[in-house]
Amino acid sequence: MQWRDPSRAYNIVRDWNLAQGFGDPSDEIVYIKRDLDLRHVTVENSSGRAISIAVATYPWGGPIPAPNFTLRGGEIKDLGINTIGGPMQYIWPLDPVTKKPVGNATPFRTDCNQFVLRDGVNLWWVQAFQAAGYKGW
Repeated sequence: MQWRDPSRAYNIVRDWNLAQGFGDPSDEIVYIKRDLDLRHVTVENSSGRAISIAVATYPWGGPIPAPNFTLRGGEIKDLGINTIGGPMQYIWPLDPVTKKPVGNATPFRTDCNQFVLRDGVNLWWVQAFQAAGYKGW
């Protein structure tokens, strides 16, 4: 029997700008949001090395999730994820070649909107921040 994530349908991971119809991040100032069922967060790679990222609704106890995207060194990705009150989601840092975890799964904390991946001595880790958006909130 194959293990299945029961909340897979609630694991929303979308490109924020495409979902909102934005061409530039500054469009958020003047345009009304199209999709209110998404929470805007950024995932950033502070290292010079590439890292693959998987987003799942479980931190452990299940299979290693498939990567959603890969960030090159210094790259920033704007994501739309589950809204606050929905299923908690976790960032899984994965090796881009082997697709194996290279750090612990970290929750998308509800009090933060900026998640920076740090390349540690032994493992990758995630540092969370509260960043002001273009609207100053």
